[in-house]
Amino acid sequence: MTTTAGIRIGPLDIAFLAAVGTYGALSTEDAVVFYPQHKLNSIQKRLRLLAQNGLTRMSRLEVWQNDDDGASNGGRIPTLHLLTDLGADLIEQQSGQRPPRISRSRPAPVTLLHRREIVRVMRAFDQAADATSLDRPDWVMEQDVWHEAPQQRPPNQRRLLFHQFENGLTCAPDLACRFRINQTELALFWEVDLSTEGRKQLRKASKTDGYVALFGQQAYRRYWPDLEACRQHVIWVTPTRRRFAALKDVMKGHPLAPACRLLSAECLADPKQLLTNPVWETLAGDRRAMYRPPAA
Repeated sequence: MTTTAGIRIGPLDIAFLAAVGTYGALSTEDAVVFYPQHKLNSIQKRLRLLAQNGLTRMSRLEVWQNDDDGASNGGRIPTLHLLTDLGADLIEQQSGQRPPRISRSRPAPVTLLHRREIVRVMRAFDQAADATSLDRPDWVMEQDVWHEAPQQRPPNQRRLLFHQFENGLTCAPDLACRFRINQTELALFWEVDLSTEGRKQLRKASKTDGYVALFGQQAYRRYWPDLEACRQHVIWVTPTRRRFAALKDVMKGHPLAPACRLLSAECLADPKQLLTNPVWETLAGDRRAMYRPPAA
């Protein structure tokens, strides 16, 4: 156990800090899971002490789209917690591994809002894998750096998920993961859609043709060099199913259409059933399960 000013760091704190370094940012609501025996005000005090000791950075969202009923957090504006270098040093001392995602600057409010939604998807999918005894996926996040990128590229193009093809065509998924189900390898690319984009924006080549090039050239082997035979999908996550109609209209007849799956973010509330329930919808309207457990 490590002692810092005003707080003794225990196993629960280490688990929380390690998770922040894995996902890049967690909210106070997320933190509750890591302190099951603590009351909310006790958890909030502990999180403040972690920040005051320089282990995390707290950022309250300045831009926030509340749920329709405000049920998830009582209407409160979420506070996000990001891992600092000092916090990463502590995790490395304790575990021997340095967390992959460390905050060295405060992202813009809109970036934080989008990142929170991305983390929500990641955590639900990880929990779904746990519930079915499958290995958790190997994630690549939008902020992950491509260290081998040509130095002449601007910073926004030195990211693992930024792909540039001929004729200026680009593709930049919000999130990607490699996931194995039995003998099947999946390369999943996620578009976390907050319903702020109109049909014109969704028709951009980077949202459609860019994925065709990404799949055709197996450009994802930049971050998964040993991945050869796999099934490739683009998963569009929307707040509700009402958004599906616009996506189906945009993608109708496009070569990318067979690879697309639609998922309502409402389904993330039940991660234990996320893989086994038929909630992954094709553009043709078929609802499918991603995983069928073996018969008992």
